[in-house]
Order: sequence, then structure tokens, then C-alpha cells
Amino acid sequence: MKSVQNPEAINWDQYWNPKLYVDNTVDDPQQTVAHTVVYDINSWEAYVVERHRLKGTFLENLELFHFPFDTQVKM
Repeated sequence: MKSVQNPEAINWDQYWNPKLYVDNTVDDPQQTVAHTVVYDINSWEAYVVERHRLKGTFLENLELFHFPFDTQVKM
């Protein structure tokens, strides 16, 4: 296993990176992405953790006419 002393020097584009899409945004949200390398010294394994933080305006139309017995239809 290759040892990395400086995680900031890693080229994250070389690793699996799913493209996430949030459907109910009103405009383009601001997104910050943070990467962390977590080491498990017991099993000699390392994990890459990617966290996304979205800030924006979101919209969801709820039909609450029959509250609290209403149901929502997934489209």
C-alpha cells in the first residue's frame, strides 16, 4: 500500500467520483467539496471520504389538503 504524507497533493480526479444531481433546486446551488483520508491502523486500510455541502434555494410542492392522513405521489 502506498503511503501518502500529504492528502492535499492527491489528484482526486483519478478516483471514482459520482456526479450528484439535486432535482428540486430553484437555481444553481453553491457547492463545496471536501476530501479526507481515513486510516484504519488495525486493518491497514485507508478510506477516501468525500463530503458535499450544498447551499441554495430548494422547492417542494406538498399537497397537505388531507393532513395528517395525506400521501405524496412520487413522480
